[in-house]
Amino acid sequence: MNVTRLIEADLLTYCNAIRYELFGFDYLSGRRLMLDIDRKFQPGGSYFKRLDGSTGFRLPGMERSSRGRSWAIHDSIMDMPWDDVRIYKMFGLHAGVNTFPGRKREQHL
Repeated sequence: MNVTRLIEADLLTYCNAIRYELFGFDYLSGRRLMLDIDRKFQPGGSYFKRLDGSTGFRLPGMERSSRGRSWAIHDSIMDMPWDDVRIYKMFGLHAGVNTFPGRKREQHL
């Protein structure tokens, strides 16, 4: 009997995706989207420019944490919905994925 030793998950928020990356998960779908989000939150990027303080979820500096980015995404900072992001983890293996290399370490992680 061949038993696949992996976990699959659907994610509800951006910050959960970043958290699961730290636990060694990889993407079944959505990796390019996650990399694009990081690029657009960099100085000069379209999401970075939208962190203009127009709402409590778009405050300057929110680009530095997954929680801040997640709230901005919830506030429709993106031009499309954040969806179809699926992850998996092979038991005993760490995928080494990091779609937010400049993240500020948050206490809840």
